[in-house]
Amino acid sequence: MSSVAFRTVGVPSFALSPAVTADLRVADLVPDAEIGNGLADDCARHGHIEDAVGIAFTRELLAARPLPPGEATLVCLRWRYLREMAALPGVYLEPRYSQAEAARIVGVPANSLRNWASGYTYLTASGQRESTGLIALAEPFRSLSVPFAGLAEAHVITSLKAAGLPMQRIRPAVMKLREEIGVQEALLSGRLKTDGVDVLYEYLDDPDSSPDTPGHLAVVTNRQKVFREAVAEYLQTVSYSDQDVIERFSPPTFGHPDVIVDPWINGGKPTFNSIGVRVSDVEGRVLAGEPFDEVIDDFDLDPEIARKVLLSPHGR
Repeated sequence: MSSVAFRTVGVPSFALSPAVTADLRVADLVPDAEIGNGLADDCARHGHIEDAVGIAFTRELLAARPLPPGEATLVCLRWRYLREMAALPGVYLEPRYSQAEAARIVGVPANSLRNWASGYTYLTASGQRESTGLIALAEPFRSLSVPFAGLAEAHVITSLKAAGLPMQRIRPAVMKLREEIGVQEALLSGRLKTDGVDVLYEYLDDPDSSPDTPGHLAVVTNRQKVFREAVAEYLQTVSYSDQDVIERFSPPTFGHPDVIVDPWINGGKPTFNSIGVRVSDVEGRVLAGEPFDEVIDDFDLDPEIARKVLLSPHGR
C-alpha cells in the first residue's frame, strides 16, 4: 500500500502508511529518548495514549527542539487527525485542487481557506495563541495541495457559517469532536448537524453501533440534548455514503444543484450531474466565443441549468 503524504503547520512534510502506522513506536522514530518519552507522556496526560507515537512524525522536528506542553498537545491532536484521515479511501486524500481553486469552489476568500487549512497565530490578553488547521492538506503536487476530504470539510464549514454560526462556535466544536471521537465523525460525518445556533452531533448511545443507528442530538460543546424538530437542513447540499461519510456535495456558488463535486467523477472537478461533463468544459467553449445554443445542444444540457451555472459567481 502506498503511503499518504501530509503537510502540517510549521512542521516538515512527512508520509504515513496506513498499513504500518499501527506498528510504529516512539523509539523507532525519535533519536532522543528523553524528548520522545516527554512528549509521549504529554499525549497520555491528555487522553491520547494510543497517539503517543504521533509526536514523533519527523526526526528533524524533535531533534531540533523539545516542544512545550501546550504545543506538544497540539501535535498529538494533529497526529490523531492525520492518522485517522489515512483510513479514508485514497481518492479522498490525493491532491486535486490549489488552495485558490478550492476557495472559489466553496465560495470563500482565499485567505479564509488558507487559515482553515494551515491555522494561524493570534494575540490575546493572556499572550500568543495558536489555532490548528481545520481541513486536510495533502503533500503538494506542483501547485495542488487540497484533497477532496479537505474541500468537503471546507464546504461544511461554509455551510455552517451560512447558517449563522461564527467561527468562534465552529472551531471549538470541531476540535472537541476530533478529540473525543475522531476526525471522520467531525466535519465529514452525516451525524454533524446544526440548528442555526450551535454545532450539533448525533451521538450514538452505543459506541459499537453501526453508522445508520439512530442516536440522540446534542450540542457538541456541552452535550445539552436538542429536539430533532429544531434542526434545519443546512447541510442538505451534501450526500453521504453507507459509512455516513461525505461522498459528494453541491456547491451553492455554482447556482444550481445539478453541479456536484464527487472524488470518483472527473477527478473531483465540478461536474454537471445530469450529463457527466465538467463545468469547465462547457464554460470554456462559451468563453471562447462559440454560440451558447450550439454548445448546450452539443452537450445535451438543459438551457436553464446552463444559464444559471454560467452566470453564477463561482469563477469570480
